[in-house]
Amino acid sequence: MRRTEMSSIGLVDRARRAFGFLERLEPEAWQRFSSGVTEVRLPAGATMFRPGDGCDGFGFVLEGSVKVGLVSESGREIVLYRVRPGESCTVTVSCLVTGSTYPATGIVERDLTAAAIPRFVFADLVDLSPVFRRFVLEALSIRITDLMELVDEVAFNKLDRRLAARLLELGPRVKLSHGELAGELGTGRVIVSRILESFADQGLVTLGRRSVTVADPDGLRTRFG
Repeated sequence: MRRTEMSSIGLVDRARRAFGFLERLEPEAWQRFSSGVTEVRLPAGATMFRPGDGCDGFGFVLEGSVKVGLVSESGREIVLYRVRPGESCTVTVSCLVTGSTYPATGIVERDLTAAAIPRFVFADLVDLSPVFRRFVLEALSIRITDLMELVDEVAFNKLDRRLAARLLELGPRVKLSHGELAGELGTGRVIVSRILESFADQGLVTLGRRSVTVADPDGLRTRFG
C-alpha cells in the first residue's frame, strides 16, 4: 500500500465522519488510533492483496471501492464482497486475528483513499477498547450473513441463469431497479445487485439509474443460457 503524507488531524476527522463508532472510542483507545493512523491511496486496478500475502495493517475506506474475490486456476472469478466508503475488509480482520495470510484477492475498483493502522495498533485497540471490539464483531457478523447468502445463491439457486434469462426476455433495456428485478425473481436486492455487478464486470450489461442495458446478448446467452 502507498502511504501518503497528510495532516493527521485532517485524516482523523475524515475517518471519524465516515466511521461513527470512532466518536465513542475510550480516551486511551482514541489516542492510540489517532497517533497511529496514516493515509493510503491506491489507483483503480491496483492489487491490494493476493492469496499468500501477509497482512500488515487494517484499513478504513474513505473513498473508492475494493473488490474482494477468489480466482480459480482456470481464471474463473467469484466476487465475495465489495468494500465501500464507511466499510472495512473482513478478510483482513480474519488475517490479523489469526495471524494467517490472505486467502483471497483484493483489487481496487475505484481510486482508493483509506485511513490505515498498523497491525500492532489494531491488536492494541482490540485489547483496549470494547467499542472497537464491538465494531469488529458487528462487521464480521454482517459479512458472514452476506457470504451465507452468496453460498446459497451459488450452490442452490442458479440465480445468475434466471437473472440472465429475465434480462434477455425484457431487454435490451430493462427499466427496472435492482429491487424490482429481485422481486421478479423472488430473491433479495443485495444478491441481484451482486450478480448484476458481476455481469457488468464481464461486459455483458451496463448499469444505469433504475435500468439495466444488455450490452452483449449473445455473450449473456452463451454463458448463462
